Amino acid sequence: MDQLAAIRSNETRERPTALDWDALIHKGRPRFVAAGVAQHGSKQVLLAEDEPMVGNLMQQLLHSWGYGVFSAGNGREAIEIAEEHKGPIDLLVSDVTMPEMNGPELAKKLKTKRPRLQVILLSGYSPTEIVLQQGWKFIQKPFQMQDLRAAVEDIWKPESGL
Repeated sequence: MDQLAAIRSNETRERPTALDWDALIHKGRPRFVAAGVAQHGSKQVLLAEDEPMVGNLMQQLLHSWGYGVFSAGNGREAIEIAEEHKGPIDLLVSDVTMPEMNGPELAKKLKTKRPRLQVILLSGYSPTEIVLQQGWKFIQKPFQMQDLRAAVEDIWKPESGL
């Protein structure tokens, strides 16, 4: 059984890596959906990731879990998308280190106009003091698909008020 078939099998004991998911996405959409996530498009996610492969992978995963996804390649693009989109944006998922505007700066700017916006920041470095002070969720890169899924699901728990 090749690695791709193993991902599709319910008998897999090893967690798929980002590279496994990238291979799967290019051959077809992911087959499983996170339990308890929103119906398609009911929550809107703004994704800001300057690494195209990582951004495409996260966009596909979030979409397959039922979220509407706006994707930006940097903080400036994310601000433009947020300004053009008049409807709600419920969650920002952003890389910490990006050209033109970093993730914490992006989150602060977006939260001034959208105070209910939830934030998940990702980085290959340790979380900065500002991330910890703001109480935002942080995921260390490289991460497993389940890490992103758990962070997103945690945001939508009923006690979060959203």
